[in-house]
Amino acid sequence: MRKIACIAMLSLLTVSCQNEQRQSTEVTETVVSLKSDAMENFENALKTIAKGQTRFIDSNKALNEEGVEVLLPAASQLLIDNNMSETELKRMEKRKILKKGFSVYHENLAQYRNKIKSN
Repeated sequence: MRKIACIAMLSLLTVSCQNEQRQSTEVTETVVSLKSDAMENFENALKTIAKGQTRFIDSNKALNEEGVEVLLPAASQLLIDNNMSETELKRMEKRKILKKGFSVYHENLAQYRNKIKSN
């Protein structure tokens, strides 16, 4: 659980740093236009958790069940958008879905950066 909480915090920090590093409006508009609704929803879920840290993080600095429930729908949709079937999702444990969702989220961010660099 600590790993998931750390990954969530690092993801949010990564998103925050990326927003500060963008230098032009044109680049920001391009990044925003590249993001799918599922990516936006996952990012918003991460921001929700970051805003209510004590509510979603337990005393061991791990994501609690309430935090898992906030991220789970967004992670599931992100995975479905990336060609994972609902049947596969149903077989997975909640925390594995979150872990895979974080992985896909970061892969997509890397793809967006590469598209921007190539333009």
